[in-house]
Amino acid sequence: MPFVDCVRISKENPSFAVETWMADAIDDLIANPTAFLSKNVIENYNSPASGLCDGSVEAVMKGHVRSADGNSMGNLTYLTLTPTASKTARVAWLKYDDNRTTTLDVGFWTSAKVVMTNLLTGCSFGVQRFRMGGIRIAHSNLKTAGQINAAANATALTGYGVQLHKAGYITGTNESLGAECCIVYGVAGMFGWTFYAQMLRNYSGGYGEVNRVVTLG
Repeated sequence: MPFVDCVRISKENPSFAVETWMADAIDDLIANPTAFLSKNVIENYNSPASGLCDGSVEAVMKGHVRSADGNSMGNLTYLTLTPTASKTARVAWLKYDDNRTTTLDVGFWTSAKVVMTNLLTGCSFGVQRFRMGGIRIAHSNLKTAGQINAAANATALTGYGVQLHKAGYITGTNESLGAECCIVYGVAGMFGWTFYAQMLRNYSGGYGEVNRVVTLG
C-alpha cells in the first residue's frame, strides 16, 4: 500500500517517534472515544494472530480523514501490531478469517486498553460479557457462494449481547469495497469495556470520510 503525504518514523530517533505517536493516538482514543473517532481512524497495517499485541506506528497520514460534520480533517494512523506475552501490551487484537467466525477472550485483568479487529466490509461483530468482567469478541465472516451470509453470521453470534451486522453499517446500494464500511473499537473504562462502531464512506487509498460514530454498548 503506498503512502502519500504521510509522516514516517524518524531514522534519527525511531523509538521516540513510535512511542510519541502511538501514545497520542491510543491515549486520545481512550480519553474521548466519540470525539476522536469523529475524524480520526486507527487501523492495523499488518494482520497478526489474535491476542495481546504491542503496537508501533507504521505511518500517520495527516489530513486524510474528513470529519463526521464535514468541517475538519483528521488523521489515519496505521499501526503495526506485534503479538506479545508482555503484561504491558495495550491492544487486544482479533484477526478476521475468511468464511469463519473467529473469537478472542479478553480477561478482566488484562493490560489491554483498546480492542481492535479488521475492517468490516460485510462481516458481523459481537461482544459477549461474562459475570467476572471478562469479554469474548467475535468477528464473523460466513459466506455462501462467496457472498456474505447475513443469516449465518447472525446465528453464529447467538447469545452475544452486543451485535453489529452488515445492515447496520451498509445502508445504501453501492456495495463496492470501501463505499460503506466500518471499524469497531473497544475502549476499557473504569467499569468495563465500551465498544464503538465507526461508520466510514469512500474509504480507499488512505482517504475516507467518517459518516457517524455509534456506541454499541
